[in-house]
Amino acid sequence: VYWRTRRQKGYFLWEIGRNQESIDESLSMVEAGSDDLQEWICLIQAYTFAKNYDAAWEWVQKAEAKFPESATLHLYAGDLLRSTKRYEEAFRHWRRALEMEPQWFDAAYSMGFCYEELGDYANAAAVFDRIADDLERRGFEAEVNLPRKLARKCREKLSV
Repeated sequence: VYWRTRRQKGYFLWEIGRNQESIDESLSMVEAGSDDLQEWICLIQAYTFAKNYDAAWEWVQKAEAKFPESATLHLYAGDLLRSTKRYEEAFRHWRRALEMEPQWFDAAYSMGFCYEELGDYANAAAVFDRIADDLERRGFEAEVNLPRKLARKCREKLSV
């Protein structure tokens, strides 16, 4: 809960034009030798919000050396790469995140939205359908509605 709150704080500071505070806070902790991946994620997120993609990518690479088996880091790396239109690399990171944590849906949603952004509605619909099917198998009846709706919208775009 703490780290979700910290990332939300970072998002809030970005929204009100005070993103540098997030960068400064996380940068000081990471440079002081923080061994907490979540601190690194906050830093990467803050640089990404600032559209300082080079700095964000530099910290992703340093984090990958320090935390080589982190699904969360692969998720954020994929999202960053999507921002820089390095789609093939983004998909590679998202797939790795899903290999490591198949029960998490964040990377799958990122893939679906990216396919949609690229106009590849067939693949986007397939990803959203897989999310919905997996949720349904696990008994998450209400959570199935969003990915089913997203898949349906993608299929509608195919028929236009």
